[in-house]
Amino acid sequence: MRVLPFSLILMTLGCDGDAGKDSDTAAGTDSGDTDTDTDSDSDTDSDTDTDVTAVGVELTPEALTMATTRDLPPLVATGEWDDGSKSDVTAECTWTNSDPAVTWVGADGVVHGLGVGIVTVKCDWQGFSDESTVDIRAVTPAAAGDIVINELLADPAVDADVNGDGNADPTEDEFVEFVNVAAFAVDIEGATVWESNVDTERHRFGPNSVMRPGEAVVLFGGGAPLIAADRCFAYPVFNADSSLKYGLALNNEGDTVTLRGAGEFGDIASAEVDPAVEDASIVLSPDMTGSSYTHHLYATDSIGAYSPCTKVDGTSFPTASEWLGG
Repeated sequence: MRVLPFSLILMTLGCDGDAGKDSDTAAGTDSGDTDTDTDSDSDTDSDTDTDVTAVGVELTPEALTMATTRDLPPLVATGEWDDGSKSDVTAECTWTNSDPAVTWVGADGVVHGLGVGIVTVKCDWQGFSDESTVDIRAVTPAAAGDIVINELLADPAVDADVNGDGNADPTEDEFVEFVNVAAFAVDIEGATVWESNVDTERHRFGPNSVMRPGEAVVLFGGGAPLIAADRCFAYPVFNADSSLKYGLALNNEGDTVTLRGAGEFGDIASAEVDPAVEDASIVLSPDMTGSSYTHHLYATDSIGAYSPCTKVDGTSFPTASEWLGG
């Protein structure tokens, strides 16, 4: 109901008066009308700010099919109110899903594929909930930008048993550390490792070579790596060098190491050997997100000359939720 201004009420209820009274009323109109109009507007605002109560939430689409983990589709949560209005409450959801190994959902509702499978994703909001079904059909092959070479050791110290197999060997203890920095799982099956001074591939990744966001793979020049760490896997190279032990064949005087995708995916990542670095690795600074490499000993919080399968400070690589959630 609109409240009439006080001056209008007087006009409605007023009776005949003398001229002096009419003049006094007119003289006070500026200040009186201004205050009265302001009060009237405040009353009107108060009427429109009436509280509403949540009555439900709807998650759309009801079902999502992702051809590959690279798709990154969003889910949208719509809150429903008792006055019939609706609003986007996606950022207010508490997200859960039936298999965290298959998906992770961000605060923005974006679905990140971590594996193949069908899961139920649920939004809980103000005591209400709704669900969507997510079907992920395949893990996408890695492409440029999905993986970085986080650390590279081309010139291990003579007595350094870097791969932990009990045998210090300058060829076998060389390593390259790859990390998935994408927002989804990638498949590196069929991807190959090359170095610029040898015209044959140094390694070919086999089946089940899936890397989840934040996960690392360390490729040693040979031996039987016994490096164990969370979210990191260590392997010796596998290639066709049967007559001569090349390992990774990294050249201490300068070299370029490249991870090349299978099929049409081209080069995924590369790094150059720094000939000035001896008995230590080069590492992205900071880990995973750095734009350039530094001597491992000089990196912030460094634990030593190298750190295969961990970050430069010796801590584990992030879980998918840690990496994606920031």
